[in-house]
Parts: sequence; structure tokens; C-alpha cells
Amino acid sequence: MEDYIILKQQGYIIVNNVISCQKIEYFKSEIAKNIQSDSLHGARHLHKIIPAIYDLAYCSKIIDNLTIFFNAHFQLVRALYFDKTSEANWSVAWHQDKTIAVKEKVNIPGFEPWSIKQGVIHVQPPVEIMENMITVRIHLDDADTENGALRVIPKSHMLGILTPSQIRDITANQEYVTCNVEAGDALIMSPLILHSSLKAKNPKHRRVIHLEYAFCELPECLSWY
Repeated sequence: MEDYIILKQQGYIIVNNVISCQKIEYFKSEIAKNIQSDSLHGARHLHKIIPAIYDLAYCSKIIDNLTIFFNAHFQLVRALYFDKTSEANWSVAWHQDKTIAVKEKVNIPGFEPWSIKQGVIHVQPPVEIMENMITVRIHLDDADTENGALRVIPKSHMLGILTPSQIRDITANQEYVTCNVEAGDALIMSPLILHSSLKAKNPKHRRVIHLEYAFCELPECLSWY
């Protein structure tokens, strides 16, 4: 119950030891084998590249935590992969995750703008959809200030969809938290929480399996990708 309250109020929580050392090494190996060398810093649709991601997404540790936090039916709707190395040492500006991947474009009030990312249709849905989604970032490496760990602004997920000027004002005046995690831990967060990351000071792997779950259905004319 305490973790549920923290997640609801703060917009994020770190859960330790979600996957074992053996599983960490297994997924590192699968990523190295199945993702093209020129894309090893990141990939979309990871569950389609590595089918075992489905097993990870619905493993008991994750399911148990999501069931505690949200007593409702949920489904995996997107799986991404990120890494930050000396060859791909980028910074990410403060932002919210506010788009979803769908099978086809359908003009529905409240769903806009539309875009295409790596051949898949994306759209920004009404805020109610994003408020009924959760992100689970499973870390395959330790992450801290030295290698570009994620930073978040607590409670910002309760502010709805923010404009660029609102984001600038909030990030200039509110303190952030650096999410230091160890390999095997999971950062569970609202996609609407303001988050960013700096370039790594000491570039080394910061491999993350990023899973997005929905606790709601889309209008009947739309389908999750």
C-alpha cells in the first residue's frame, strides 16, 4: 500500500531486484545477437525483435507489482530499448511521453497530432489515455549520474499535458530527482512525469528495456500496434 501511495503521489518508484543476474545476462546476449550493430544504442518494437520480451513483460515480479499498483486489467502496448555509450552519448531534454503506437490512422476528435516513427503510426491521445498508462524501465546495468541516469520531477505527472513554455517554467523552478538504480531494478513511472537525462560523464553501458502498459481500451475504431 505504501508503494502504491508513493507512485500515485510522486509519479515514480524504484523496485529492486525485478530480474535476476542470470536474466540480465540473457537479455544482454539476446540484444547483442538480434539488434543490428548500428542500432545498438536503441530500438523500437523490441518485443517483435526478441519474443522473450513478452515473457519478461508478464513475469510474476512485474505482474505482482502492477497488480498492487493498479487493480485492473492491463496489457503491454509498446517495448523499446535504450543504451547510452561513448559512441551514443546523448542528452534528452525535459519532456513527457505522450504518444501511443496504433495500427492505423483514424480521424477521431481528441487524437492528434499524428506521426510515423520507423514505419509505425503514432498519435497523441486524450490525456485520460495517458493517465491510464504506466512505464516499467528494467535496467540491465547500474545507472547513476556518471552514466546518464534518468532524472524526474516528482508530482509533475499530475499537471496534465504540458506546453513547452510550461515545461520550461516548471523545470526552472522545481527540483529534480536522479533515479539511481542497480542492474536488475525497475523504475516504474507515469509516462506524463517530466523526465530527462544528461550526457554520461563516464560513458559506459546504460541498457534499459522500456515497457509501456495500458490499463484502458482505445475507441473501437483504433487498435494498439
